[in-house]
Amino acid sequence: PPSTDNLQGQQPDALIEFRLTASFLEVYGEDIHDLLDEDRKSLPLREDSNGEVIVVGLRNTTVTSDVEAMNILNTGTMNRTTASTLMNRTSSRSHAVFIVNLH
Repeated sequence: PPSTDNLQGQQPDALIEFRLTASFLEVYGEDIHDLLDEDRKSLPLREDSNGEVIVVGLRNTTVTSDVEAMNILNTGTMNRTTASTLMNRTSSRSHAVFIVNLH
């Protein structure tokens, strides 16, 4: 059997606690929108005290399964801004960012 010497005092059957969240935003022109928010108001970018850029008001949804993650992705995709172009009747005309955070 494999050695458990490298577990630094942890029991071999110990569980690691974590939380997974997901966000989905759209950059359309100069505006940022939360694709999981029905109001779709423009959200501001700010720099926090650690120098990290954050989107103020962006919703973080807890994810407990792959099915939930896919549902969030599908919901956000359906909420993207679309407009017709010469080449495509339903072009997204925006950039979408799906964010997964492991806490």
